[in-house]
Amino acid sequence: MTKTYTFSESQSIIFNDKKVVECTLCKGNGFITNYTYQTDTSGRKVKVETFEVCEDCGDTGVTISKMSLPMLISLLADRVLNTDIKTTDEEKIKLKIEAQEVFSKVAVNRKVWADNLSSFSGKFLSEAEKNCNEPVTFIASLGSTMKFENISYQLVKPYGTEKWFLTYGADVRGAVAQPQPPQQGGRGGWRRQLPTVTSSGSYVMVTGIIRGMGTVESGGKIYSAPMIEAADIVTLRK
Repeated sequence: MTKTYTFSESQSIIFNDKKVVECTLCKGNGFITNYTYQTDTSGRKVKVETFEVCEDCGDTGVTISKMSLPMLISLLADRVLNTDIKTTDEEKIKLKIEAQEVFSKVAVNRKVWADNLSSFSGKFLSEAEKNCNEPVTFIASLGSTMKFENISYQLVKPYGTEKWFLTYGADVRGAVAQPQPPQQGGRGGWRRQLPTVTSSGSYVMVTGIIRGMGTVESGGKIYSAPMIEAADIVTLRK
């Protein structure tokens, strides 16, 4: 039997994750502000701001190399999708919006993050039929969208695999831009970043729960694939 959660339990997890995902060194900014004093043309000492890329998070603002983070993000989807019967529709919407703030923070196009997610979710995705109701988070490329019996589906292919999955419950949404310093400068330069996942297409981060196998008919074709009930599907930010 699937465990369910109250509104307050789910909201508490979201609040905790908002703090956990942020890099503590740069406080989620992705850059560190330094202050130096320079002498101007009149001989006065002037305080000047300079900025440098955060060495801990590589300009992402989040702890994407932390091994426990994929599990925390996946469990957040579990709390959002498996609310108890007392949770109202209005409360469910509120939980989803608040959770999207966390998902947006960690939806970054960095290879180390894609590999970290694959290490956690790959074992569940590789045998999706046996891992029904397991929460997962993974980077994926997008396939076609379709509608079947008034439900919208999105084909996605997890990063590093050739297997397609059918998602439902959430539409693809755009990424939220990472805050940037008002000027370049500082040791290392603002432009430096961790290696990205290269592709001719766009990548998304899928967060949801495996719901077993499913079959969808669209355009005269039948698609049979593992199903993911998605809490969120967000395009990756640079």
